[in-house]
Amino acid sequence: MGLLRWGKTALMMAAFSLVIAHCTHGEDRRIHCVDDGFSILIPDAWKVHEHSRGTRIMAELPDAGSDIIIHQNLNVVVDTSMGSVDLDTYVESQIQLMGRLGGIKFSNREEALIGGIPARYFTYHYVINDFGYRAVVYVVKRGEAFIVITGIAQDENYSSLAPVFHKIAKSLQFI
Repeated sequence: MGLLRWGKTALMMAAFSLVIAHCTHGEDRRIHCVDDGFSILIPDAWKVHEHSRGTRIMAELPDAGSDIIIHQNLNVVVDTSMGSVDLDTYVESQIQLMGRLGGIKFSNREEALIGGIPARYFTYHYVINDFGYRAVVYVVKRGEAFIVITGIAQDENYSSLAPVFHKIAKSLQFI
């Protein structure tokens, strides 16, 4: 009986934490995710979703057509599964995992500072059903969590969107 009661209590607490784990939107389009300890600035025209497809935040760009397979977007994921690992090991493990998918070509592994904290970023290219995509991925470690910011665009749009993706990633602030 005690285990059943504990199970119901744990389930209710998990449901309650999902309800309160939401971000608030500031007047300047800065999204504040207090529970995860960060805020980030998203452009006005982008449609923002929380807890969508495994992300903490997904910001979709307004796309001008329906013939694309993957909508251009920027997403933020908070990963607490490998907290004791250092930043470089985490980034290399992510690159190795993605590389197993095949067809992904990596480039531009760089260092950066985000919110005064060391970060890493890399870019990659892949093709799905004759559509080419490019992405930039920023990773920063804060405490035991890794915050991963990924911007994805079709090949023909990447050169104009890459500076926007970099600017958004660098707008990350810790609260």
